[in-house]
Amino acid sequence: MERQDVFLQRTFVALTNLLNSPELLEVMAEYSFDEKKVRQGLKMHGKVETLTLQREQAQEAQYQATQLLTQAKEDLMSIYRKHLETARLAYLREAADYQDTLHITATVPRTMVDCIKHIKRFYAHVPVPMMEKYLVPQKELTEASRLAQRVNELLALQIKAKSQPQQLSDLRQKELNALQAWMHRFEKIARIAFEEQPQQLEVLGHTVR
Repeated sequence: MERQDVFLQRTFVALTNLLNSPELLEVMAEYSFDEKKVRQGLKMHGKVETLTLQREQAQEAQYQATQLLTQAKEDLMSIYRKHLETARLAYLREAADYQDTLHITATVPRTMVDCIKHIKRFYAHVPVPMMEKYLVPQKELTEASRLAQRVNELLALQIKAKSQPQQLSDLRQKELNALQAWMHRFEKIARIAFEEQPQQLEVLGHTVR
């Protein structure tokens, strides 16, 4: 099967050369492929190329969003583990009855969404005076809480970015299928139109044996 990039390049060359060859275009016009219809084919080709570029850009955006999310989550988990250990120590010594409120003895959920909820709940309820007593200042807790919110926002962006490449791939495939069907008819007509002059097919990207 012909590679898509080869097909697209061949299509562009064939249609562009035809538009630049009035005598060949005149012959094809007799078979319903006039200038207007050939430009329609070029427009279809342009749609596929545009969607190809948009998909590549979406894939890059997805990669960047994933990288930002991964780094932010690593930073958050690093400081959260430190604060969690401090909170566990504090409650074991001074306020064990508060452990269930913070879920400090529970395992951190595996899924990203639940993990972030778990951490945000921790920072929303952890008593600042007690943490300060164990050398964790309020400023540090506030920054960690903001980081948890930042991770939550990055997660939403990453989920959105993840859906874009697939949507664009589906749309691109639809446009590509339409172009391939259009070119199949075009090439069939070209072989008929230039049956007596097969060398002219080379201008349209055909290999003449």
